[in-house]
Parts: sequence; C-alpha cells; structure tokens
Amino acid sequence: FCGPLRIFVSKHSMPEDMFHGFNHEQDAWVSDDKEVVIAAGSGVRLKIKGRTVEQGNITAIGTIKDNYLGLVDDGEVQGD
Repeated sequence: FCGPLRIFVSKHSMPEDMFHGFNHEQDAWVSDDKEVVIAAGSGVRLKIKGRTVEQGNITAIGTIKDNYLGLVDDGEVQGD
C-alpha cells in the first residue's frame, strides 16, 4: 500500500500564535497576525511524533511547532 497518510496535529502541537486561531468562516487555522492560513489543500511541513498500525490502517500524530515546520505552500495555483 502506498499513498497519502492522514496525520493528526493537536492545537498544542502548533505554534503559540495559532493556538486559538481556528476560523470557522474560512475553515482554516489562522495565525494571530493573519500571515499564516492553513486550510485544506495547503502544503505543510511537519514532524511525525508517533504512529500506529492496526490491520493495515496506519495513523500518525505530528507537530508543526519546531523550527522550519509549518506552512510551505498555501495551495493556490499561480497564474502566468
């Protein structure tokens, strides 16, 4: 089996400026200064902290709280 892996990131494993930043209107996590918006389709660099394997189902827990982790691509298509 090969393909995308669903990874759970707790709000406690996000930078402190995003801790209370879930915006229900945008359905996204937004930083306090509004510079970072993480929504469906965003590219995010994270570190896997743990994983479990049960009957062919793999789940993982991650963090974006360390240096060089977090949003790397907002998912918007760049025009010519």
